[in-house]
Amino acid sequence: AIPPKPAEQIEIKKISNWEDVIQGMKDVMHGRKGTARKYGKGLPFKMAGKTGTAQVFSLNSAKYNASELDKSLHDHSLFVGFAPVDKPQIAVAIIAENAGSGSKTAAPLAVKVIKRYLADKMQSKDNQKIKQKSKNK
Repeated sequence: AIPPKPAEQIEIKKISNWEDVIQGMKDVMHGRKGTARKYGKGLPFKMAGKTGTAQVFSLNSAKYNASELDKSLHDHSLFVGFAPVDKPQIAVAIIAENAGSGSKTAAPLAVKVIKRYLADKMQSKDNQKIKQKSKNK
């Protein structure tokens, strides 16, 4: 096994640039025009994300129509994100091969993973509090 190696820290010369990126990722999930806004709607936490679509092959002059292509030639669906925005506890990256756009396939999958993780974490914290209270009695 290869031991984990911490990533090198990158110096951020202008913090406002970092804040702009985070705001843009929040807007993907919660903004009026966000590509994954329908999956961010109603979440009990703020999430940041970026959708993407990777082409499997190039079209020179033809128009892309997935229904006319073999499934192996469909675009790949991409999403990266983290939550909660103000105090991140989980980050995810989803690549769904030949699954279409990132906002239709990878984003909802990522939201499900994050919701489940945070729900389990909250339930675990609540259980710990209950156990602690019962020990104190």
